Amino acid sequence: MMMIQLAHFENHLATLLALKKQETGGVGLTNADRVTSSGYPGFLPGRDLFFPEAKRRRAKFSFREGGGVVDGDRANGEFAVCSGVPRDEVERFEKDGIEKGDFENCDFENNDFENNGFENSGFDLSDPVRVYLLQMADIPLLTPEEEARLSSKVQWYRDKLIEKTIGTDHVIRIAVRFLEKAVSRERRLDRTVDLSVTDLPGKERIAKIISIHLPTLRKMLDADRADFKKSVSPRTSREERSVLRRRLAERRLRAVRLIRETGIRFPLLENSVEYLKRVAAWTHEVDARLSSRPHESGKNGSPKTGSGKTGAARRAADERLCRKRRRLVRATLETPRSLRRRLAAIERLRSRYEMLRRAFAARNLRLVVSIAKKYRHRGLGFLDLIQEGNTGLMKAVDRFEVGKGCKFSTYATWWIRQAITRAIADHGRTIRIPVHMLDTLSRLRATYDRLERQYGMEPSPEEIADDSGIGVEEVRNVLRATRQPLSLDTPVGEREEGSFGDFVEDPRQHAPMARLYHSALKKSLDDALGALTSREREIIRLRYGLEDGCTYTLEEIGRKFSVTRERIRQIEAKAVRKLRHPARCRRLSAFLDSAATGHILEKR
Repeated sequence: MMMIQLAHFENHLATLLALKKQETGGVGLTNADRVTSSGYPGFLPGRDLFFPEAKRRRAKFSFREGGGVVDGDRANGEFAVCSGVPRDEVERFEKDGIEKGDFENCDFENNDFENNGFENSGFDLSDPVRVYLLQMADIPLLTPEEEARLSSKVQWYRDKLIEKTIGTDHVIRIAVRFLEKAVSRERRLDRTVDLSVTDLPGKERIAKIISIHLPTLRKMLDADRADFKKSVSPRTSREERSVLRRRLAERRLRAVRLIRETGIRFPLLENSVEYLKRVAAWTHEVDARLSSRPHESGKNGSPKTGSGKTGAARRAADERLCRKRRRLVRATLETPRSLRRRLAAIERLRSRYEMLRRAFAARNLRLVVSIAKKYRHRGLGFLDLIQEGNTGLMKAVDRFEVGKGCKFSTYATWWIRQAITRAIADHGRTIRIPVHMLDTLSRLRATYDRLERQYGMEPSPEEIADDSGIGVEEVRNVLRATRQPLSLDTPVGEREEGSFGDFVEDPRQHAPMARLYHSALKKSLDDALGALTSREREIIRLRYGLEDGCTYTLEEIGRKFSVTRERIRQIEAKAVRKLRHPARCRRLSAFLDSAATGHILEKR
């Protein structure tokens, strides 16, 4: 995670990045009405970049190929010489009013610094931060007019993508299910619609809107199902089929508007597109399989495939495929042809939206770096902070609306900070601390720094609590929970010959000498008890706790051996007399005089 993938940012820089200057062989427009921006070749701020409504006269481009200049009109439209730009992409964007010059000098695939003039620049290219900042420095900032124009295009394509995705009955049905679960409280409302957890008035307002729109959406789905069934019927005339399809399209557009008014989260519905793709691929495969079969005419003129048992089995299999195909068509309320057209349109809108989204984000990467610098030395590396900030920047691009009346940088700052602080909370410490405690810690840290500057000494927890309005016990708990852990393998000493764990005492372990004395005492006791019978040895062990450290009474031992209490006392007395023999006492008396005896007994 510590090394950021520079190739990841190539997608962000793709549409606007130019690493060469004019003196290094940059490519420009040969047309006299070319517009430049601060010496940035290939960028046309005066043109409506990527916008399909832009109807402008196409400029004649020239580009270098092997040191020569080739006129765009004489190259048979092969502007894909710009490395990394596929020819079909150029043709597609050309149809939509996206200028070919926007891709000029943009090397989307080759990130070779030798070709970008860096190899003799004296910069240390082994430092990924420096390399990233060098690349970012070549991207010009957006002017207010450019920001308004580009953000409008991003929002326009986002709205069209959402409308096209939701505009099928299968997705509308899934949206209705999510809304029904939110109303019945089977699912949290703030996780279904785009609302904050604490926005209680907004929740009440959205709940009323959902309760009003749900019955209307259910009626629309029923009407769509009936009209679609009539439209695919062979008995329906062409004029009536055209009217039904027009009515279906109008009703779906109205359903899309109602669903968007509820504010349902679009990512919940995006997975439905994958299901539609599988349905389209499967129906296409079935159609290809059925059309490739050799057909013969039967007695009644119906198609006949093969003859005999093999032909019957094949006809049965084909019939099963056709039934499944009809079920899928009824489930999606889309013919295979219309479904493929819809999916193709969704993919076109998605690709253009993603390109605009990356271009807009690339022009605001400086904002991420300026914010990430303030969060260094908090547990994450600088590159990780930039990467997390870029994810917040992309979320801001997805949610920004021009009509709100604020600048994008103002709106995106909150998302970038939120992404960075959340990453620090999740990954900045070995032991994760909850986000609410981190907020309290930030307040305490600010109070601590202010009191330290004011009094010139380290403030106590009581002083911090009085100044911040937080309880003393809570201050102590927060400060205790935010201590940085220290590894036991941390090197210690100037030569780092030892580790910190070598100097940490383990209170659960005995001292080495105590363990030696304990081992010797145990061996001497075993030798002394070896002179007793098995019953005497067992009774002595139980009576004095030599077995498990627990002593037993005479009655408990008597019940275990099924004898009386008096008999156990007699056996114990006899065993003790044997142990008092001078040969055995002399061996055990040495431990009574040992200085470690008290330590051993205390540990036990």
